[in-house]
Amino acid sequence: MKNLEFDHAIIGAGCIGSSIAYELTRRGFRNNVIIDNGRKTVSATASSGGMLRIFHENIEHVDLALGNFALLKKYQDRHIINEKQEPNGHLYFFNSRRYPQYAANFQKMDSAGYAFEILTPTTGRAKFPQFNWADNEWAVYEPLGAHLSPTQFADDLLSTSQKSGMSVVDDFEVDRICHFRGHYKIFSQKSSIVAKTVILAGGARLLPHLNDLGIGNSLSSQKLTTYHLLKKNAQLVLPSYFDRETLDFARLGPGETVILSDPQSTRLKVKIWTGQPTEVTANDCYSPNRLGFAGYLMGQPRMMLATGWGGTAFKFSLEISQRIGRALESGHNERSLLHA
Repeated sequence: MKNLEFDHAIIGAGCIGSSIAYELTRRGFRNNVIIDNGRKTVSATASSGGMLRIFHENIEHVDLALGNFALLKKYQDRHIINEKQEPNGHLYFFNSRRYPQYAANFQKMDSAGYAFEILTPTTGRAKFPQFNWADNEWAVYEPLGAHLSPTQFADDLLSTSQKSGMSVVDDFEVDRICHFRGHYKIFSQKSSIVAKTVILAGGARLLPHLNDLGIGNSLSSQKLTTYHLLKKNAQLVLPSYFDRETLDFARLGPGETVILSDPQSTRLKVKIWTGQPTEVTANDCYSPNRLGFAGYLMGQPRMMLATGWGGTAFKFSLEISQRIGRALESGHNERSLLHA
């Protein structure tokens, strides 16, 4: 890098950081840098199954996911994101007693014209006989549910950002962040970077630095574990699923790999995978109810935080970047921003 002083420094080049990087260049911000270390190996993005769906536990998540789907299609049409998702559908299983608390979410999805279907045990068994259904169990079926490679997604956004002048540093491990005379200084063991504004998008690995800066927060680090196995038949495609009650999930779409939260899952009547599982782990950043944070931090001049969705950020990252971009342009947080 010729210039180690920047207007904006994004820390973390995973799905959220790369989305913010593209959004800054799209909005005309210049003299920016995004820094990271290990984004393709040890980050939560690198460990993500990359599943895309709309339905989540609360209406804020539904809003984010709907906006994200619209932006994803736009960026794919413009070849900013080159990978195309192949819809295989998604099932979200839940106990039928939860239906009333989900009603507003379903209304929001319906108003947006997003295709989905509520399946009871009877209709579910008829439509998807490959799955085990309990008598008190319903599911949201999204035929547009799909998956993308999160690392390729980030690479595409970073590549486009670089062409617009964004500096990308992939081997910068943050040791310390200091604020002095209106600037932030970000230290690694080998070098330092100075920036007027810092956007923290590095997830769990940034939590110690928040503590060092004296920032009180309700964020926590949790270990995410998935298991990768080979399909018995690479041509077999089933809907991916998430079980609200057990938190069990699996990616069963196109490709040779099945990604599971539990290799002993009994959700499918017949196991479609074979061989020994490869365990993949990473730490991710969680906020209460996964309601995340996207905006300026109180008490820290020109410091922004974008994290806390704990395992679901890939489904929101493009929309999160829009909110960060608007906050940067206006100089203050929106009421619609989500806060931990």
